[in-house]
Amino acid sequence: MIPSRAMSPRRARVAALLLPLLVAGPGRGEIVDRIVATIDGEPITAFELKRYAGERGADRLQEGRLLDALITDKLLDKEVAALGIAARDEEIDRYIEEIKLRNGMDGERFREALGAQGLTVTTYRARVKAEIEKSQLVNREIRQRVNVSPQEIERYYKAHLADYATSASLARQFSEGPGAEKGGEIGTFARGQMEQALEDAAFRLKAGEVSEPIQTVAGFHLLRAEEDIAAGHKSLDEVRDTIRDALYNEALEARFQQWLSRDLRERHHVEVLE
Repeated sequence: MIPSRAMSPRRARVAALLLPLLVAGPGRGEIVDRIVATIDGEPITAFELKRYAGERGADRLQEGRLLDALITDKLLDKEVAALGIAARDEEIDRYIEEIKLRNGMDGERFREALGAQGLTVTTYRARVKAEIEKSQLVNREIRQRVNVSPQEIERYYKAHLADYATSASLARQFSEGPGAEKGGEIGTFARGQMEQALEDAAFRLKAGEVSEPIQTVAGFHLLRAEEDIAAGHKSLDEVRDTIRDALYNEALEARFQQWLSRDLRERHHVEVLE
C-alpha cells in the first residue's frame, strides 16, 4: 500500500474550494457547476453568476461584464465589512418609504410587487441595506476626496466660452420690408440660421437699409436690417454652479473608476478563470 501524504486542514479546504462540484452520472462524473473566479481564494461559481444576473434582470448582459459587476459588488461588500459600515434601520425604512411613495404604493401593493419579482420584504430590506452601505462607502472613500477649485471653474469657463453664448450673440435683427405678406418684425438671426440666399443679402445690409427682392423656395422677400446686436455671453457667476457640478461629477467618476480598478483591487487578490 502506498502511504498517502498528509494534508493540513487549511490546504484541504482551499483545495476543495477550487474543485468543480461533481455528481455521479451513468458511468462518469458530470460537472454541475464551475468556478469562474476567486476573490482572496473564495470562489465565484457559474451558478452564483447566473443567479446574480437573474436577480438584476441582466441575463442578456455579456458574461465578462456581468462577472466584473459581481466581482465589484463582492469587493465592495468586503470593504464595507472591513470598515464596519452598517446602515441603520431608520435609513432602510426611509429608503423603502421613498420607493413606495414614488410609485404610489401602499404596503399591500408593495408586497405584491416584491412577490412578483420573487422577493419578500425581508430579502428586499437586506438588499436595500447592502446598497445603502455601499453608498456610504463610496461617500467615505470617493466623494470626500474630490474637490473642484475656483481656478478650475474659471479655466473651464474660458475654454468653453462659446457654450455660454446668450441670445444677444445673434448678430443682427431684421424685419420683412413693406409689401410682404406677413409684414413686421421677424426677429434676430446669426450666420448659419437662415437660408443661404437670405443670409448673404442680410449680412450685406447696414442698419436701416432694405434689400433687393430675394427669391427662395418660399417666394420673394424684402429684408430691412433694424440693428446690429453685439455678441454676448453669460457671466461666470451665472454659470459657476453648473460648471462646478459638471467638473465635480467628471472628477467623481474618474476617481471612482481609479479606486475600483487600482486601489480596491490592489488590496485583494482577484483571479478570473478561463
